[in-house]
Amino acid sequence: DLTTMIEQKHRGLASVYLVNDALASNLAMLCAYLLRFQFEVIPVTKGQQSIAPYIELLPIITIVFPIAFAVQGLYNVRPARSKAEEWLQVAIGSVVATVVLSGVLLWVRPGNPDVLYSRATLAIFLVCAMLLVIIGRSLVREFVEARHREGKDLDRVLIAGNGELARAVVERIN
Repeated sequence: DLTTMIEQKHRGLASVYLVNDALASNLAMLCAYLLRFQFEVIPVTKGQQSIAPYIELLPIITIVFPIAFAVQGLYNVRPARSKAEEWLQVAIGSVVATVVLSGVLLWVRPGNPDVLYSRATLAIFLVCAMLLVIIGRSLVREFVEARHREGKDLDRVLIAGNGELARAVVERIN
């Protein structure tokens, strides 16, 4: 059945996006730590922090970001979705996920309860997460579009007829 085939492809693409988002958000935390404490894009005034507490956050980030993105509908694959719409949803999802992460950090401090996480690092993390997720998703989109331009991974359909039923089928496929 055509609908089942299309839904399978969409689930596969959604899975690729989920993996991308989890990896990109984890990488964003590592980048944020480096930018904050190694390159000091924002001057460090309260002393250097170890990377260990930030690494302990990675499993939480791996859960929180995909959930926030799922709530934003980012795993409902819609070919008609514009890049701007997707980027806005990524931005909103990233803000929500970072706020949830900040809330989790107030209640549960992974590892050492005396660890205070840098708010500046979390702000840098938010920006890095948005950028890295968008870059990753753009690369996936470009890869899929390039495959389609080459005529690969396409489903060809022939609709016989030109009546109301044929128009309904075309509309459903679109």
